[in-house]
Amino acid sequence: MSRVILNNVRVELTAEQILAVVRQLPPKEREKIRHELEAEEWKRDFEALLARIHARVDQSPISEEEIDREVQAVREARRARRAA
Repeated sequence: MSRVILNNVRVELTAEQILAVVRQLPPKEREKIRHELEAEEWKRDFEALLARIHARVDQSPISEEEIDREVQAVREARRARRAA
């Protein structure tokens, strides 16, 4: 159950009551709410992805030299494709 305090007025609403209110809103307002909720979900998902990436990096660190070699190899492969 959610609580909302407005100028010292407390209202307790269930999730179903909140959904009923949201369904009564005009489409633009519902879209705004959907966008805000999706933005929060996207942020959580993105942060979880970053955490997984950092965990992998910690398990298999790569040196600057290895990165430089990989970049150089990709550049050479691109040059070879363009020349062909």
